[in-house]
Amino acid sequence: MKKNGDAGEQRQNSGDYSDDRKKKQRRTEILAQAKEIVMHRFNMTEAEAHRYIQKSAMDSRKGMIEVSEMIIVLYGKE
Repeated sequence: MKKNGDAGEQRQNSGDYSDDRKKKQRRTEILAQAKEIVMHRFNMTEAEAHRYIQKSAMDSRKGMIEVSEMIIVLYGKE
């Protein structure tokens, strides 16, 4: 049996899912862009660039996306 608020909750949850997907996609794009910069700048493979960002995040106690954003700001698109 449905309550009156169920339809609104379902629409809200659907919107949340869409927002989550957009955020995840944006995070993926940021990480990919940072890896691309690291790969070209330091002549690394994709796996090495990923590990570099991962280790930098651990060493600085920051998230991978935050480190990726810093790489993009510091080295930018060349």
